Amino acid sequence: MADYNAGHDPARFNPLDYPQSLELPKHASSTAWHEHIPFVKILVQLLRPKIFVKLGVRKDDSYLAICESAATLGIACYGVDGGNGRIKHAGVADDKVLSQLHAAHDPHYGTFSRVVETGGDAQAPAASHFAENSIELLHVDGLQPYKAVCRDWETWRPKLSRSAVVLFQGTNVREGDVGMWQLWKQLCFTYRHFEFLHGQGLGVIVTGPGIPEPLNVFLTMAEKNSETVRKYFFALGNRSSLHAQAVTQSETIESLETKLRDTEALSGSKNTTLLAQAAEIGRLNEMIAGLQQRLSASTADAQTLRGELEKIKAEFTEAGKLHTRITEQEQSLLALKSQLQMLQAESARLREESSRIKNSTSFKLLQSLTAPFRFFRGG
Repeated sequence: MADYNAGHDPARFNPLDYPQSLELPKHASSTAWHEHIPFVKILVQLLRPKIFVKLGVRKDDSYLAICESAATLGIACYGVDGGNGRIKHAGVADDKVLSQLHAAHDPHYGTFSRVVETGGDAQAPAASHFAENSIELLHVDGLQPYKAVCRDWETWRPKLSRSAVVLFQGTNVREGDVGMWQLWKQLCFTYRHFEFLHGQGLGVIVTGPGIPEPLNVFLTMAEKNSETVRKYFFALGNRSSLHAQAVTQSETIESLETKLRDTEALSGSKNTTLLAQAAEIGRLNEMIAGLQQRLSASTADAQTLRGELEKIKAEFTEAGKLHTRITEQEQSLLALKSQLQMLQAESARLREESSRIKNSTSFKLLQSLTAPFRFFRGG
């Protein structure tokens, strides 16, 4: 990549000497940091630090943007993962953030950049790996409580060189418990500074007297023309932000289109299923209609059988009455038979008695004595 500083007037700042600031970022996640990418690209060219450290790695593309600018300048870059406390405060899950960062970072910037994972909220373990007065560009993520940003500042301040510049992100955020704005106001009394108010705010402080002259020229110009400088970088940053939003929306649209295609495919499958079910329902309706016809015929048959059954019941009722009468007559006949048997027995007894009397001696004697009288009587 060409050295855009070659041939420019060192006594004045000309943004046309830094066309890199007009290039759209390669990594877009539609966050507030995108509004500061054009300035940071110019800052890297002006400062040309040997070591850059960013505290707080989130999906805001700030670290990737600086790596993109530092790729040809021989800058050693370190992104320090702020741990569970910082990331949760930003409302993003740890594992997802780091996996997305590594996927975008490692293939492109792994030769000169490293993501340092501290595994906790403390920055001291990571800071211990850097010598004092070694870091020339430090970026502090300010979207965290006041005590946390103060701890970061006190931990890393001894590591800053005489030509160091520190970026404080979130200086214009006052919602919730974000406390960067409080620390920023305190530092403004001690250090040379400049603040961009857009994109949640970005504060720039110079901690030592040894900054490069091109950066000194820029800061002098910015201090004298703060409103114009802020408008200029807001316009560039807004373009970058809109690009990021467009990329994000395009990815969202692509994802939605994929879901729509999947839904349509699923809908087609369901329509096929529904057609098959409709055919089955039609077949079942025909079966139901046939059964209803059979039921109607069976109902008519049942009514006929019910009428015949009523007749049979009536006949059974009459038969029962006849049976009762027959029984009564049989009982009367039995009584008459019993009386007849009694009469027959009595008749037999009388005949026997009559025969006995006729055969008796007294009857014969009486017959002989009464014979004359029966003669005269005609007997």
